[in-house]
Formats: sequence, C-alpha cells, structure tokens
Amino acid sequence: MIVKVKVEDISPRGLSLDYLEEVGELNSTLTRSDPLAAQLPDRLRVTCTLSKVRRLVRLSGALQGTIEHACARCLRRFQIPLELAFQLSLQPADEGPHDGHAVELAPDDFEFGTYRDDEVDITAMVCEQVMLVLPYRALCREGCRGLCPTCGADLNEGACGCVAPQTGGKFVSLRGLKVNR
Repeated sequence: MIVKVKVEDISPRGLSLDYLEEVGELNSTLTRSDPLAAQLPDRLRVTCTLSKVRRLVRLSGALQGTIEHACARCLRRFQIPLELAFQLSLQPADEGPHDGHAVELAPDDFEFGTYRDDEVDITAMVCEQVMLVLPYRALCREGCRGLCPTCGADLNEGACGCVAPQTGGKFVSLRGLKVNR
C-alpha cells in the first residue's frame, strides 16, 4: 500500500496518521542488490504528523517494527528491534536551490526533502528512513566467530576439526631473502 498525502489536505491544525505499512515493496527495494540484505518480516507501525506553512511541509514521525538481518560473519538470520523517530522538512521539488544541477549535501541537509505534484509520498519517506538506519555490517552478537574458511562450519556451534594451514602468511617467500648492506 502506497500512502500519499495531498498538501492541500493538510489542515492548519495538521494531519496525523497512524497505520501499519505493508513491507513487500520495501523488502524488494532492500534485497534488489543483495539477497542477504535486511528484510522486514512483519508490517511496520508508522505514526506521523504533517503540518505546513505555505508550501513547506514538516513531517514528524516514528517507526516501530523489527528488521531481520543476516550476520556478516556466520550468515545466520537474526532480528533487530526497530524504533526510530524522525523529522523532515519538505519543500516542492521545483523550488529547491539546485535547479536540476548536482548539489553537495551538508550533514544538516539530510533533515530536508522534497515532494512532487503537491503530494507527500509517506511510503517513500518511510523506506528512506529504514535504509538510513540499517547497520553497514550487522553481527548476530559481538563475539560471533563466523564460518570456518576451509569447511564452512559455523564456529559458534563448536570447533570443526579442520587443521589450519601453516603457510606463514604472505611474507613466507621472503624468509630466504638475504639483504647485503
């Protein structure tokens, strides 16, 4: 379900929304480039308030749910609770300072966004906020030992019995090198 709000429907007192966001579209966006990426197993609770001053729309919201992620070391799937509050100031896309040219963003600029055709796409804003909060390298736990590089066994469940190769590292070929000074 795509939730869009027409700017003209935002009353002077504001507009409040509280709904469960379907995660199908969001999950397909998250897994498009990486099938092991995070997914949302359940619907996402979205609560937000929109207010406007002329054509500037202020969006204050909160998201609640869970994110299912694959551990970067052992590939086991685990869940992370998601509780996020966000605030955005939105202006019409055609009124920005960029005029179609590339603009370098400062850290404070991430609290600003745009809307098109006099509609605020709440679903797109939710998707953006979820993607911003995802961990770069998720671990099921801090001490995760990962997988054996030889047999692929999960080392969190116990030792696999593989003998580690005694190569001496990448500088082993330099052992016999004699340097005359």
